[in-house]
Amino acid sequence: MRAIDRLSHFLLKDRLHSAAAAFLLAYIPFLGSLSILIAAVITLLKGAKEGAWVLLATILPFVIGFGVSIALGHPVGMALLNMGVVVVGNGLVFLFVLLLRRYGHWSFLLDIALLLGIAVVVGLHDIYPHIDSWWESHLTQFINNNAQAIGGLPASKENVAPLQVIAVAKSFATGFVVVGLLLNTLLQVGLARWWQFLVTGKGRLRSELLHIRLSTTTGIVFLIVAMASYWHNETIMDLTPVVLGIFGLAGLSLVHYVLSGMRHAWVALILLYALVVLLCPLSIGIIAVIGLLDVFVHFRKRWAIP
Repeated sequence: MRAIDRLSHFLLKDRLHSAAAAFLLAYIPFLGSLSILIAAVITLLKGAKEGAWVLLATILPFVIGFGVSIALGHPVGMALLNMGVVVVGNGLVFLFVLLLRRYGHWSFLLDIALLLGIAVVVGLHDIYPHIDSWWESHLTQFINNNAQAIGGLPASKENVAPLQVIAVAKSFATGFVVVGLLLNTLLQVGLARWWQFLVTGKGRLRSELLHIRLSTTTGIVFLIVAMASYWHNETIMDLTPVVLGIFGLAGLSLVHYVLSGMRHAWVALILLYALVVLLCPLSIGIIAVIGLLDVFVHFRKRWAIP
């Protein structure tokens, strides 16, 4: 029996096993993300109730840390931030796993991710109208602190390059944070799905991921954001990373589907990802447009790959 099979058997045998493993892993640096992965797998295999118990176990260490900080009179800002990030991140993974278990479609999951990301960005801009100024201040402080640490010049009139970077980055920073959280969530869900298929022996993750195609509704949202971006509205600019990130995943799904019919697909994929890195961010935009075209053309119906 493989190690992962033994681990799966241990986790699935009893609720206490999975909850204890998730609780202990949350304390270990660099392995903490495995705790929510366990919760996600349990949810896929045994349902929402069992998964919820393990989810609570992933959050409990950070609640304890927050309580200890208060009891010892330490500044609670960082502890509260850590707890908030974990609650939101793990809760999002749990929500997406429930949706995948209920509907079984990655396309629907990406639709929800896009609409949720847009709602969060729009909500943040509504609550904090000057959020770009907040980012400008904190990015400047971050760059200056790093410059001081390495003996470099701070961002100033004498060193305008960092100021130019900040001027661009502040308009997209919120969107990048939101899409980063969404992509990390989808990665965790993907790993949990792979583990689920490994345990059950039913289904293939690759087959599911090759058939992602977003809905007409999200396609229209893409077009609205693209047209509205010409007005350089702060909120619309911040939506760009979210839209391109999610549609980029759909575009990659189509590209992988097309290349899967080639004899040496792995060579083409290596070249593809090399070009994505070298030509970024232009390459992300191109792949996102491919995902958009697929919404209205449905390439898989026209060119079926055996």
